Amino acid sequence: MSLSAPPSDRSHTAMPHHIPHLLPAAACAAALLCAAAAAQQPGTAPFDRSALLRELETLERSHREKVTAEQKTIGLALGKALSNTRELLDLYAEAVFATRFEGAKKGNAEFRKWKNGQDDLFKDDDFHAALTIHANHLYLTFLRATGEEPRKVNEALLQHVGRVWAAEAKHDLRKRAFADLLDRPVTQGVLARHLQFASKLPALDEQDKGWELLAAHTDGMLEKTLLPYLRTLRTPLLIQLWDKRIECETARARRSGLQDRLGQFTRQTLPRLQWRRARDLILLGRDAEGFTLMIGLLRQNANPADFALFAKDLRELLTAAPSAPGTPE
Repeated sequence: MSLSAPPSDRSHTAMPHHIPHLLPAAACAAALLCAAAAAQQPGTAPFDRSALLRELETLERSHREKVTAEQKTIGLALGKALSNTRELLDLYAEAVFATRFEGAKKGNAEFRKWKNGQDDLFKDDDFHAALTIHANHLYLTFLRATGEEPRKVNEALLQHVGRVWAAEAKHDLRKRAFADLLDRPVTQGVLARHLQFASKLPALDEQDKGWELLAAHTDGMLEKTLLPYLRTLRTPLLIQLWDKRIECETARARRSGLQDRLGQFTRQTLPRLQWRRARDLILLGRDAEGFTLMIGLLRQNANPADFALFAKDLRELLTAAPSAPGTPE
């Protein structure tokens, strides 16, 4: 059978010259086969996947080494700053210059005016305490993001919480001038921006539900990280931490000087803390002590909003299987 086009009907109007004729299907197929054959002509080297893989591995290794070097630089900078107050103030001033003045010369009038205006602040012991807390928690956040052993991070975080409690008792950390240091995530502060945390710590997760990013928010550090960690260990340190927390939060409420706040703490917050401490006593196998504390709280006419919840929780715990004793460490 012939594949040639049928004779045209001369009685029809001729097709305009500017519209191209379509190739027949057989001609298209032949063109494709010819192109494929040309691509596989003898003497053409085959595509070398293994060579590309080797190059990829080299590039990945080079990238890892670069990231590691950059992260080491961040760690060294923070470690040096935390070694003494003068180094920390120098890093802070350098960070402000680099981020707030966007690369202007350090001798320019605007920067000199800013720095001269910080003399009193840089001599303020309360500011030193706030800046140290900020930098230390930023360093702990750095350690977590770079894969430091969880045990070491948690031990360091426990020490940090203790330092914050001690600083609260000695310094006024609620000054407006400290808001950038203590009232926003450390990863968004001036030191982190200067050290380029966002770009140099690819594993940093600012939505990490297991880590508190506010440098002085000890409640968040306890709830998100330390209490869950200590519960897995079933260590007596868990109860010691509860005792210290209750002591410090009670002192904080008293320092406020506000009777309404102290009253609310005594009626509502304190019983809730004590109840949760009793739950952890039961977790450690100290059932008699934990249950006695719970029933005692109910006998004290617990806050009506909490009574039903406490009673329900106690009933469920009493009817559950006894917990295994914790292993002291």
